[in-house]
Amino acid sequence: MRGVDEAISLLSAALAVAEAQHSPQLAASAHGLLAMALGDAGFVTEARAHVRKGLRLAHEIGDTQGIGVNHMGAAAAAFHSGDLEEAIDSLLESARAYREGGLPLRAAWASHRLMDAYRALGRPQEAVRVGEEALPLYRSMNDPLLAGRILGRLGQAWTDLGEPERARRCWQEADAILGPYDMAEGRAVRRRLGID
Repeated sequence: MRGVDEAISLLSAALAVAEAQHSPQLAASAHGLLAMALGDAGFVTEARAHVRKGLRLAHEIGDTQGIGVNHMGAAAAAFHSGDLEEAIDSLLESARAYREGGLPLRAAWASHRLMDAYRALGRPQEAVRVGEEALPLYRSMNDPLLAGRILGRLGQAWTDLGEPERARRCWQEADAILGPYDMAEGRAVRRRLGID
């Protein structure tokens, strides 16, 4: 929890600086990032308060990046409160705002959580669709870690669909990418493959 506390502290300080500099664009993004950290830490009410402020600022100045990050914050709060449909709606809004702003990689960032929400709701086919749409973008942007994370989630979704061979291929590719890094997701992939 120490890392989360430090992130919340740093993001709170960044928000204070943005507000002191009268920068609505920076403040809108800081509200969204802080909402993500607060939502992930379980501070749902506080996260939603920052989302409201951040979205208001972002809409006032037409800042699609601010809109996108604040919807990611709303999704984090919804996830923690157990409202997966709200989380999906917020993630889709985030991706839409980022695409409209010409930020396709940021739009794809929503894919990890979107895949998790679809799987939790028993909709693995939609998780596969999201993952297969995001994977080529991550590869084209030369972002192997995010590609590895998507592949790990694709393996889980294929397992949900009763496709163990497809799952294994995804996990093997994910392990080739994530194996050299000491990451929880990489260790989980190795466990699924029976390596660790």
